[in-house]
Amino acid sequence: MKTFLLCTALLLPVPAIAQIAVSANDGKQLRPGEAPSTRTADSVSIIDIGAQGRPKVLGTVKASTSMIGPPAAVAVARSGQFALVTAAQELEGGTIVKASTLSVIDLANPAAPKVIQTLQSASGARGVAVNPAGTLALGGGTGDDAISIYTIAGKKLTPAGKVRLDYQSRPTDVTFSPDGKSAFAVAQTGGAIVRLADDGSKVTRTGISLMPGLLPLV
Repeated sequence: MKTFLLCTALLLPVPAIAQIAVSANDGKQLRPGEAPSTRTADSVSIIDIGAQGRPKVLGTVKASTSMIGPPAAVAVARSGQFALVTAAQELEGGTIVKASTLSVIDLANPAAPKVIQTLQSASGARGVAVNPAGTLALGGGTGDDAISIYTIAGKKLTPAGKVRLDYQSRPTDVTFSPDGKSAFAVAQTGGAIVRLADDGSKVTRTGISLMPGLLPLV
């Protein structure tokens, strides 16, 4: 049974398309009583949600996705030209296993999205974010006590190190501030939101944390 996960939306500067949403579709999950033969391939769909209130799928591409992690498991660049999608699980030999996949989806033509790059992110990859300038991406993962950093040139991501968080902190989600000068990472085990500093090319811890409650999400 295919599971549709509507993850994020943005405005695009295309006259014929007022607004789109990017949906990560996890086709490997089974509901009680469903046979393995009902599984479908994971995919990412581009949906027009601005057509007089009648959503329409514009295009779909096969890509690793996971119902573990959304809505922060999809991030769209402010330019609307590409999206990042993580997958914390994959199907191997009929068994769902832990994964760390990060895919770059080209959105230049919403009717024909393309996977143009696949990387290995933090173990148990979940939340991902792109800074407002479109030059930096951050990713969290529950199997790694760190936030992964990627520089962006055009639509290509390059690993640029990690920001270490506390031991067994289970960083799940991350987001940038509107001005892009700060980022906030969820350290789920400790119930903390950790503030990071972003100077455009380097991300560091600030020593500031918020304690909003148990198991926070951003």
